[in-house]
Amino acid sequence: MEIVRTEEGFIDFTKMIMNAMKAKDKVASMTFKQIKSRIMEFKTQEVKEGQPRPVYDLKAEQKLLETMQKELEKDVKTYLSINTDKAKENASESQNQLNIITELLPKPASIEEIQEGVTDWILHYGAITSKDMGKVINHVVANHPTARKSDVATVVKANINNQNK
Repeated sequence: MEIVRTEEGFIDFTKMIMNAMKAKDKVASMTFKQIKSRIMEFKTQEVKEGQPRPVYDLKAEQKLLETMQKELEKDVKTYLSINTDKAKENASESQNQLNIITELLPKPASIEEIQEGVTDWILHYGAITSKDMGKVINHVVANHPTARKSDVATVVKANINNQNK
């Protein structure tokens, strides 16, 4: 799937929907329509008086896709735990949508890149303690913006445990 972007760098979901419809890809078409609907909800959400309206920027777009990704991962897991034919069918459909959304997101940093960031911290600041966890995670994410904090936390914990042995 080719990702079509606007001049500003946003994913052009209108064109993505049209391309999916031309290709007769119902799952992609439905997925892009759902994403576009979420974008509209974000842009038109009610804000409390005196609060600024949230800005829809590239970071907000990515966050919205990541949220949908997590929701679909949870849906797949739930459907698979039910273990009926209909649930398996729903799991398959959710997995197909999940695959499409995952393609739209930047590839997460590899475990090797995360380990490299953790090693960099150790070289600069010394051994990691459990109190340093947040600082180390922020250090790694600052140098590898596509690193997922949960993946970084796993690597950091392993490094704390290895130092304690």
